[in-house]
Amino acid sequence: MRILIVSQKVGEGYGQERIVASSTAALRQAGHLVEWVAESCEGEVTATAFHQIRDLFHLNSLTPKATAERALESLLQVAGSHTKDSSTLIHFVDHLDGRLFTGASKRFPTLFTAHTAAPTCPASGRVVEGLPVCPQQSGWSCLVHHYRYHCLSAQRTPAHRAHAVFEFQKRHAALHSVTRILSVSHFLEEQLLRDGYLRKQVAYVPNPVEASEEKDGDPKIDPPAGPLLVTAARLVPMKGISHLIEALKAIEDDEWTLWIVGEGPERERLGALTEKLELSSRIKFLGKKTRSETAAIFRAATLVVQPNVGPEGFGLSVAEASLLGRPVIAYDVPGLNEVIEHEKTGLLVKYGDKSALWMAISRVLENPDWGRDLGAAGTMRIVANYSRETHLVETMKQYELALKEKG
Repeated sequence: MRILIVSQKVGEGYGQERIVASSTAALRQAGHLVEWVAESCEGEVTATAFHQIRDLFHLNSLTPKATAERALESLLQVAGSHTKDSSTLIHFVDHLDGRLFTGASKRFPTLFTAHTAAPTCPASGRVVEGLPVCPQQSGWSCLVHHYRYHCLSAQRTPAHRAHAVFEFQKRHAALHSVTRILSVSHFLEEQLLRDGYLRKQVAYVPNPVEASEEKDGDPKIDPPAGPLLVTAARLVPMKGISHLIEALKAIEDDEWTLWIVGEGPERERLGALTEKLELSSRIKFLGKKTRSETAAIFRAATLVVQPNVGPEGFGLSVAEASLLGRPVIAYDVPGLNEVIEHEKTGLLVKYGDKSALWMAISRVLENPDWGRDLGAAGTMRIVANYSRETHLVETMKQYELALKEKG
């Protein structure tokens, strides 16, 4: 079987790039031909081939028709270039312009993997103020819901918001033409079904979760003498890192150090908050780290905290920390509450409750043996549910169905 994986970024990286690389390795080991179609590739190409088509990832309703047609034709030429194997399918892992979905689906079996809530939300994340997840069905009504939830605040004016919903609606309609739609969590699966996609079209396929193995040349971590708390995330409001900093103020007399791994637009504000609360000597911003560096930091951690104030499509960093035997504490939000099993592999605390957050942290710090038991159970759960082998089996089921349904 020949698979074209279409993703804006491929190669070495975080999140989606890491999942694509792991899935590619599993498919190739199983004897399949995997090629990447992307805008850019960082590091080594582990697929059979890399095809760079930049325009694919920058199309919208304002793009000239000729440009969109050229981008689609470039994709179709790559897909049709391999004459020895008729079992070619196209696997999209980015929520792209609808013309690509409809055009490709006319010629080839196509699949789309929902790694985030973008296919069910004009604002991409189903993040709203005061709730763990937006309860509304997506569509033009989002323009009205915005005045209650402020979910489209990234769009400056009513006209910009209307355009964002218009673009979303076009992609939403076109995505129905894709042969199979895969979701990486049951949360995303439920959102897709609620948004009108057919039960026979949608399937749950778990992500492969793999930790970077320790090697002789790996970076050495010099952890603090006492308990080390770690959070690893892009520094954006949805990750709730300000909640964690404020919660830790309540237990500043306890022994702990917090390391924050990641970069993002919230860095300056979070630094100012840390100084305001006089916690600068206890909280260290490490910036962006490589995969092996992050894994080493997780191994040194006493526990990992991820206080999202919105849903995650999956929560890869949480799953990797759990695989490495770290107990994980998080707000009880969709996505993360599938990876963490409450009081068995970590703790899920009431959404947005900073008091509950610091009390959960204290429980683990005061009971280190229990924390180690939670971490050990987490490793077993991730291995049992999110292995590369499980991902490959479920992915191949969907590929075979796509070929059968299209054929």
